[in-house]
Amino acid sequence: MAQTTVVWAALSHLRPPDALPSSRSTLAGGKEVTPIADIAYPTVLLTLYAGLPDTPRRPSSYDKTLARSLWERRVPLDIIEAAMLLGSLRRLRPPGVAPLPRIRSLAYFSPLIDELQQQPMPAGYLDYLRHKARQAFPQTAVSQPCPSQGATL
Repeated sequence: MAQTTVVWAALSHLRPPDALPSSRSTLAGGKEVTPIADIAYPTVLLTLYAGLPDTPRRPSSYDKTLARSLWERRVPLDIIEAAMLLGSLRRLRPPGVAPLPRIRSLAYFSPLIDELQQQPMPAGYLDYLRHKARQAFPQTAVSQPCPSQGATL
């Protein structure tokens, strides 16, 4: 699970498609090649999703479609990460209270993603959420330290 966090940290600042030269490129032989960001963005997003508590370990085909849609809509990964952490932290219940049902789909976080896009996070808020998640979920990939935090591609 620590590998999940390293991958997420290494790719968490991928630029959306409009910041890249083109969404596809062509090799000399005419063969079309998909840029790494087109593949990495949904992969990283789904890896983070699967590493959260109460989520499926394997994303569904609908989750994969939604991840691709978020990439095409140019939603920054830090907003998605914040939405996932915030949604997971809001699900916490005090001892003795029945737990909520498991999260079945990445779509669970869509309203939070929309909310965070409309109302930007204060500086340092994502770091705060990461800190709270490490405290709340010590046995998950989301709680592992990110040695390459801030890396860019």
